[in-house]
Amino acid sequence: RFRPDSGGFWNRDFTMAGAQSMARQVYAGMDAHEKGDDPLYKRRHSLAHVMAQAVQKLFPGTHLGFGPPVENGFYYDFQFQDPFDPESLPLVEAEMRRILAEDQPFEHRLVSPEEAVEQFESAGEALKAEYLRELAERGEEISLYQSGPFVDLCAGPHVEKGSQIPPDCFALDAVAGAYWRGDQKREMLTRLYGLAFASKKELKEFLKQREEAKKYDHRKLGKELELFMISEQVGAGLPLWLPNGTVLRDELEAMAREWEQREGYQRVATPHLTSEQLFYTSGHLPYYKDGMFPPMALEEGQNFYLKPMNCPFHHLVFGHRPRSYRELPLRLAEYGQVYRYEPSGTLAGLLRVRGMCMNDEGARDVHERRPHLLHARAVGGRVPGGPGAASPLLRHVPDFPVLDAALAARSAEFGQVRPESGGLEAV
Repeated sequence: RFRPDSGGFWNRDFTMAGAQSMARQVYAGMDAHEKGDDPLYKRRHSLAHVMAQAVQKLFPGTHLGFGPPVENGFYYDFQFQDPFDPESLPLVEAEMRRILAEDQPFEHRLVSPEEAVEQFESAGEALKAEYLRELAERGEEISLYQSGPFVDLCAGPHVEKGSQIPPDCFALDAVAGAYWRGDQKREMLTRLYGLAFASKKELKEFLKQREEAKKYDHRKLGKELELFMISEQVGAGLPLWLPNGTVLRDELEAMAREWEQREGYQRVATPHLTSEQLFYTSGHLPYYKDGMFPPMALEEGQNFYLKPMNCPFHHLVFGHRPRSYRELPLRLAEYGQVYRYEPSGTLAGLLRVRGMCMNDEGARDVHERRPHLLHARAVGGRVPGGPGAASPLLRHVPDFPVLDAALAARSAEFGQVRPESGGLEAV
């Protein structure tokens, strides 16, 4: 993370996990017209194709996955015959500049699904052909782009020709692994990342800012200041808080307790695990099963799960006896340890973990929703209603639109701008 006075890259995640997250989020909301009007989008998208062309020339027999533009550049997923050596990145980069110097045009054409499947199958592109069959089943139009000998399944848009991309505005950056279409049961591909900006000056500025940001990497500071550690004997994504770090945790909890006490919250404590029946009732099972640790089979074949969140327990606390409307709003709070299964490739220090202490709370009157927690999220650096909208589970609740609208109105009262449908979970 970067300092507020560092000039433009505050709160950006420069980790590989952060880059993979960016790949999912950036440009996702743009329509075709907006992409066509964005020169940097077209440049980054075209560079992904140029990189794929360079890789297939330098490493014959390499097959293609997907290659989109992302926040700071682009990437492409490849299926290499032999493991890719990161030391080969400069070689690929040099070949990309040679291709750009040829000034190849980017030509667009529409083809029938049958023609596209035949073309990619004959080229040995089994992954592309698989995806093409799905598009054909949905009756979608098949769009291809060609630059020189390279042809790719792509909706565009792109630059008109290679000379529109300055040869010094990009640099290849990193190598990572990625499953085909994000499915851990499918092929592991090799993802090559590139950076691309409007000019060489902007690229150099980004690299400078990133090097500066490394000085403030929380993993580096956590080790130097003895705040936390992650041990192989315990497991990835399960941090151990050291005495210095525990002081910080205790202070944050003390501040939160003051707010909660002032707002009338009552503290509760719930177990770390529970029978699966509770999570079937709450809807975590089966919908959230992939994000939970595997079950533990205990007595009489009953399965128990580590809890991924605290709120189902709070519903039980609320419902353990009849309530009068005079008790509302009833506010419950807990600093509960929760556990969520995250793929090993996404874990990154404290940014993405498998075990965390979550300050959950439950208010049983949404019209009395909590200004102090809106403030708490601001203090913690999280934007209420930011990426990650309300849980899909909540949308199955009959009164969800009413609850969501009430929460949006309550957020607005405290000056919190909240994207549409960001509500119950995000705030």
